[in-house]
Amino acid sequence: MNESSSTAPGSLPARLLEVFFSPGELFRSLRDDPRWLGALLVGAVLVAGSMALIPADLWVQAMREQAAARGGEIPEAISTMGPLLQLGTVLSTLVFYCAWAFLLAGILTVVFGFLFGDDVSYRQYLSVVSHGLFITAVGGALLLPIRVMLGDPRMTLSVGTFLISLAEMAFIDSAVSRIRLIS
Repeated sequence: MNESSSTAPGSLPARLLEVFFSPGELFRSLRDDPRWLGALLVGAVLVAGSMALIPADLWVQAMREQAAARGGEIPEAISTMGPLLQLGTVLSTLVFYCAWAFLLAGILTVVFGFLFGDDVSYRQYLSVVSHGLFITAVGGALLLPIRVMLGDPRMTLSVGTFLISLAEMAFIDSAVSRIRLIS
């Protein structure tokens, strides 16, 4: 890393805004003081809150569609499982969001720290990842009204979403739809 002097990181709200408007300055300031917990928790709560705001009946509908697409029987108990599905989604989102941050920071540490010899700590990568994941958390929250309006709680924003004319070419449509911008 460049050994230029850096300023101390700002408050949590300031850092979360800097992720969007001046990420280079933010990450330079985090080099000497890698704060990560606040950004990670705010992002996790934002993602989990977005999932909690999706009505339970949409989760039931999604489960029915998934069961019907597989050709299996649709269990009758599924209609009463909406709140349980919603709670399970919220809790698993919290756990996965945090676990993904720790895992990704670990991968970056191994690749760049050990293999390429960079002088960067796991905590510094965790700080960068925690702040960077906040962008996807905001994106997921912005998708909430679209998910509810379309009635699809699993809807993601992908390259294929914008390339509607590719619908006739199933292979290309399938390929570009897998390139997720925000999930």
